[in-house]
Amino acid sequence: MKKILLVFILFSTSIYGQFYKIVDKDGYVNLRDKPNSNSKIVSKIKSGEYVLEFDYTDNPNWMNVDFSSNNDESIGGFIHKSRLISLKDFTPINFIKTIDNVMYFENKALNIEVVISIDDFNKKVEGKYLSKKNGFLGSYKGKEIWGTDGNIPRKKYKSIVIIQKAKRFEIPTLEFENLFEPHFFKEQADSFFIDIRYDSTDDIITISSLNSDAAGAYAVLFVIKNGKLINKKTVIPF
Repeated sequence: MKKILLVFILFSTSIYGQFYKIVDKDGYVNLRDKPNSNSKIVSKIKSGEYVLEFDYTDNPNWMNVDFSSNNDESIGGFIHKSRLISLKDFTPINFIKTIDNVMYFENKALNIEVVISIDDFNKKVEGKYLSKKNGFLGSYKGKEIWGTDGNIPRKKYKSIVIIQKAKRFEIPTLEFENLFEPHFFKEQADSFFIDIRYDSTDDIITISSLNSDAAGAYAVLFVIKNGKLINKKTVIPF
């Protein structure tokens, strides 16, 4: 439990737990099992993919990361820092306000708005879609549950809307219907839990969030380009 709480604090204060974009002219990077160029190659990851910084490493030139593939397989290893760009290096879409259960983010200069709505989980209506695994709640509508630590969900995403240059689009509900206990806040001081950025090189908007708490904590990243969700990562940050 102490380790879980420590990682949660480190993630929240942005020391560890940041998402990074892979950028390499060769089109891919090697994920290695140790922080040096002579160690075993665990996997090859395409340039333009995203990884989560996982833990501290003694070698300052390498980063310990977690890579989640499209089929949710998680692979850990080390990547040279010269091949990584922190999402925090991209232009921020800042938190503006909260009204009721809706959080508003905006960058007027870029003409980009993001609106994230949260709702209560309706046990009577939606509870029938929950399924148990090994005695605990493990899936919702056949998908792995995130954020509940085996308990009945309390909060859920209602919608995630992006408005870019007057064009409005939503992330499909199917992409987040099994992601519970999304982080919700009303004050600027708590806004570091959700980080929204614009990558001008590839005209990409990224929305990353640390959700739930303690053993149920998870990190999620949505990657949007041309009005479509092109990538999503859901990772346990410890």
